[in-house]
Amino acid sequence: MPPSLPLLDPTRPAKTSVAVSDGRTVAGRAAPGGAGAPGGVATAGAAGGVATELTGTLLGRLRSPGSVRPPVDHSLAGGLRAWLEDGVVAVAAHGGPALVVRPGQDGGLTATADEATRLSGRALRTTLLRTVFRITVTSGPPRAAFEDALAALAVDEEGDAVAEAVRRLPRHRRAQLRELVRHAASGITAQWGPPPASWLPRTGERLAAPLAGGRVVLRSDADLAMGGPSAGRASVCAVRAHGGAVRDDGPNRRLLALLETLRSGAAPFRVASYDLDRARLTVEDVTDGLLSAAVHDVLALVDAHTRVRAGGR
Repeated sequence: MPPSLPLLDPTRPAKTSVAVSDGRTVAGRAAPGGAGAPGGVATAGAAGGVATELTGTLLGRLRSPGSVRPPVDHSLAGGLRAWLEDGVVAVAAHGGPALVVRPGQDGGLTATADEATRLSGRALRTTLLRTVFRITVTSGPPRAAFEDALAALAVDEEGDAVAEAVRRLPRHRRAQLRELVRHAASGITAQWGPPPASWLPRTGERLAAPLAGGRVVLRSDADLAMGGPSAGRASVCAVRAHGGAVRDDGPNRRLLALLETLRSGAAPFRVASYDLDRARLTVEDVTDGLLSAAVHDVLALVDAHTRVRAGGR
């Protein structure tokens, strides 16, 4: 029997909010065609006032052109990798398949002994909505969110699995999924739009870091990344979207920052997570403390998994 899909009332407007690193929260409701401009987002500030912002204003939260970017410590990436390598050395001693550490459905990290992505009902919906997000920030709102997402996924490595999962749904479940995606997409397109080309935006950026000779692999991907290679100061901002029912998406953001640092040799200046169901953006400036916490997240998970694996022998 196919997994049941989360219920959502399509007649209720989607809530929107923005949580930023200084602790302030901007909240409101998506208001397509609202005051001031089509597709506006009504937001309530810290003082309780209400202002209407244009579509795509969340992009301003990500880049903040006037903010000071920290200088790049070129020794940092090497130190983080050495710390990780020292921490996972026990994995190689136990043998068995490689351990893949990546974002989990609950906002934390998960470690599995395979690369496969299992498409439960919620994971299937999240995959489609992440694709809608990528379409929106690439070319603007899709005309038919469900169908356009499936078409875009057809050229993705997950495309066959997604198409098969959708095909196996009973007709009424497929219709429900289409409506859920369409409704959630209206909240996404009310808040986002294509960034300026000068920001060098890109979507679906895959990040991976093999450790212990490939015995452990860290994986994540950015649904939106902006900024070019560092020229002495942090220059990249990365966003990862996720579905609802997330307790704490901090580990996902930290892993994204860690992987970008290991990949490029320069820490990003900012990472963010976007809750597709609640239309909530959470932004964090990347610091040495955040990257240290990311290493602790990974090593704690690897250690727990190694203990379980050793205990099963």
